[in-house]
Amino acid sequence: MRRIGLILGIIGLVAGPAWAQAPTRSTSVFSGAPATTGTQLAAANGSRVALVCTNEDTTITIYVGSTDVTTTGGVAVKGGGSITVTHTGIIRARAASGAPIMSCVDEQQ
Repeated sequence: MRRIGLILGIIGLVAGPAWAQAPTRSTSVFSGAPATTGTQLAAANGSRVALVCTNEDTTITIYVGSTDVTTTGGVAVKGGGSITVTHTGIIRARAASGAPIMSCVDEQQ
């Protein structure tokens, strides 16, 4: 019986608490080329668990951040890279140059 209790306890730790559930809905919210002056990727959303964005370009860097994203004040997503943002406010992106394509999916509870 001790062994069963120990196994069930370990399973409970691995499974995590009930509030740490996976998102229940994913919605494509952006697919396009962020301008070099900044483009909104997603509006503020209190139900957001994460915004997952992929830089579809192979060479141009895209910077992701809040309403005032810049090439020095944003998170760089290199060509072919992805970023997961858990911020529930407005999320914007800015291309370093050219017109790279970025696609984003909003995961919500």
